[in-house]
Amino acid sequence: MTSARKPSWRASWRYALLGWRDNELRLLVLAIWLACAATTLLGFFADRLERGLQAQSQRYLGAPLVIRSSREAPEEWWQQAQQLGIKPPLTVAEFVSMASSAQGFQLAGVKAVPAGYPLTGTIRVQQADGQVQELSQGPLPGEAWLAPRLMSMLAVKMGDQVQLGYADLKVTGVVLQEPDPSTDFLSLNPRLLVNSADLARSQVIQPGSRIRYRYLLDGPAPAIQVFTRWVTPQLAPAARILETDSDSPRLASALQRVNQYLALGSILSVLLAAVTLALAARHYSLRHQDEVALWRCLGLSRRQLGQMLLLRLGLLSLVAVGLGVLTGALAQQGLVQLFRDWLPDPLPELSWLPAGNGVLTAVLLLVALVLPDWWLLLRTSPLRALKHESRGATVATRLWLAGALLALLFWLWWQSRQPVLTFSVGGGLLLLLGVLFYSSRWLLARLLRRLGPLDNARLNWQALQVTAFALVSMAIGLVMLLRLDLLNSWREQLPEKAPNYFAINLQPDQQADFLHFLQQQGWQSNPLYPMLRGRLIERNGQPLKAEEDDGRDEDNRERNGNRAPGRELNLTWAAEPGRDNRIVQGSWWNAGEQQRLISIEEGFAKRYGLELGDQLTFDIAGEPVTAKVSSVRSVDWNSFNPNFFVIFTPGSLTDFPASLMTSFYVPPDHGTEITALSKHGTEITALSKTWPNITLIGVEALLGQLRDILTQLTEAVQYLFIFVLLAAWLVLVAVIQISLPERRREAALLHTLGVARQRLRQRQRQELLLLGAVAGALGAIGCTVLGWVVFTRVLELPFAGPWWLLGWPPLFAVVVALPGLWMLRQIGREPPLQALRRLL
Repeated sequence: MTSARKPSWRASWRYALLGWRDNELRLLVLAIWLACAATTLLGFFADRLERGLQAQSQRYLGAPLVIRSSREAPEEWWQQAQQLGIKPPLTVAEFVSMASSAQGFQLAGVKAVPAGYPLTGTIRVQQADGQVQELSQGPLPGEAWLAPRLMSMLAVKMGDQVQLGYADLKVTGVVLQEPDPSTDFLSLNPRLLVNSADLARSQVIQPGSRIRYRYLLDGPAPAIQVFTRWVTPQLAPAARILETDSDSPRLASALQRVNQYLALGSILSVLLAAVTLALAARHYSLRHQDEVALWRCLGLSRRQLGQMLLLRLGLLSLVAVGLGVLTGALAQQGLVQLFRDWLPDPLPELSWLPAGNGVLTAVLLLVALVLPDWWLLLRTSPLRALKHESRGATVATRLWLAGALLALLFWLWWQSRQPVLTFSVGGGLLLLLGVLFYSSRWLLARLLRRLGPLDNARLNWQALQVTAFALVSMAIGLVMLLRLDLLNSWREQLPEKAPNYFAINLQPDQQADFLHFLQQQGWQSNPLYPMLRGRLIERNGQPLKAEEDDGRDEDNRERNGNRAPGRELNLTWAAEPGRDNRIVQGSWWNAGEQQRLISIEEGFAKRYGLELGDQLTFDIAGEPVTAKVSSVRSVDWNSFNPNFFVIFTPGSLTDFPASLMTSFYVPPDHGTEITALSKHGTEITALSKTWPNITLIGVEALLGQLRDILTQLTEAVQYLFIFVLLAAWLVLVAVIQISLPERRREAALLHTLGVARQRLRQRQRQELLLLGAVAGALGAIGCTVLGWVVFTRVLELPFAGPWWLLGWPPLFAVVVALPGLWMLRQIGREPPLQALRRLL
């Protein structure tokens, strides 16, 4: 046999371009495009978000570096900072004090700022002429800027005098927005912004005063990083370095959820695209063995064939990757528009560096799923042209596939930065593929045994189809589960009439009149909870020792239940657990319980290693009170209902003085009435005069913020649903498209033997419905398992049994049958002889 002349580049390019006519290669291109688009969408959005948050954090915190502490920082810190080229810090003092005017008194959250504050960002202030300006400096000595609520409470206007201690200050501005607002207890009191130079003459700061300091530092970025690493190990338990996510937890939580959903959509889309690639590459390899054998008989070497095939694959893959990157860029821009109210403003321009995520994902998919089959294709012997025999996958090929898939999982982990989500969903799906294949093979063997002898190869192919369909069923079911159950759980946590106002410091003798007022207004309220302060001092008779602190300051610990021993706690007693409480260990006490028992929150219990049956001693008003732990509760701290770390049995603490607190819901159309409560309404002014001790806290703005977040997260789930549906559609098309030649051959033979076209259509319909029903049943089981993992282990949300999945098998049978019958509509229409000539 003479050696063939080496193909010219022109012939190789022509061969590569003709590859678009192959159905398998079209599916391969679409799969690479979708996988690349999903990963670049996540990469583009995460990159812009991260760079935007880094820039915004400096404007939000008021300086490139902010250290917050409840004690004055040691001087050696600033000596070290100056040696690194960092400017001396600006010291901001925050505390609660009484402000007064000619009309009355009001507790205010005072912030004393020096000249030069803020280092970054601006203060939005309404001045005497009514103009709102963005200022880069605070009030001058002798001046004060008040929050709108404090202006109303003190009944002052521009130019009036307010008193802070012994200092008289002139009102020259209304503070509308600060670069570093407090989000803890200080934020409950209206802001009073003064100059640090006025603190001395006000004499409000005395030894023992509770003050919180913020140290604002500015300098070269490398010096800031070095100093941060140096000072972090030296931070006292009451000090920490501020970060945007800790001071804006709801924003950080919302953006984290968005990244989780995008990562989930990316993982599902890539894995479904991987299934499409594997099916298309395998079928392409099997269908072109005769063609390769013929090329070998004509004298082409394996190297020459390899160059032609790689050129075809490379050209089509390049087109797919380019389209995928452009699609990802456009999709992330739509996501940016969707979340523009919650993203840093301005958001950095698009960087094309994350496009490498999509390129590397495509390369990994090609190496893992396409190259092994194409390598087997190149090993086709020339004898294949005379004797039809196929080479199966070798052990080395299977090991290569396993290693490449593991590398793909690690790559998805790295680029999504969601390790638990990646390995629970991605690894779980890959593991379930094997389980589904053998389960469906066993099930189909039992179902089809009555129809006659079973061909092992045909049974394996049917099982493979069911496995692919079941994977699609799981992916679609999981996204629908997120869409339905996740949003339902959110609505349960934040119902439409969630309490939007809190009342604290209510005295027991005021209870009846206060509740009567709420009933007159028609405002729904939670039960009144008694509240008193106490310190946990002993466990089982042994002093409770302080544990090593995690670096968070006092206020941050209070929000999370991580108080150091000796810190005061809010205590209460109740006959029933709150609606946001769930008993996870032990049991709640019975009505009329005489023994002194307590129920503790699970985070509080974990913090100090507390267990059921422990005897805890509290210092309440100077007296020791011991109680036994009878239950441990999980608490939804994101709700707007009163909740406590420690709850006593009724009657346990009645000998101690306690105030009352509650929360209540004010309808939107009553907003003017509740505004008057803190301003100047006739009825509410009378209420304020009657109960001047009550502190009213409005959280309507926070509720609106959370509802907006939930609405936008719903849109994020819709984004996820679109990508997963496209990937699932590709798998369905690939499975049916690959089976077309075999189905055409079988239909031609049956038609030749006299089987009517209607009978063929009925057989196809029954087969597709059976495959879809079996796949739907297996997918429903897998979806339930994966849903439980995602909800409980990743999203940390309660998982309710998705009963609607009981109807999933017949529904998915229709989902499979409709596109399948449409794609198979031409089968049986050709005359039998013509069909046999075309197929043979």
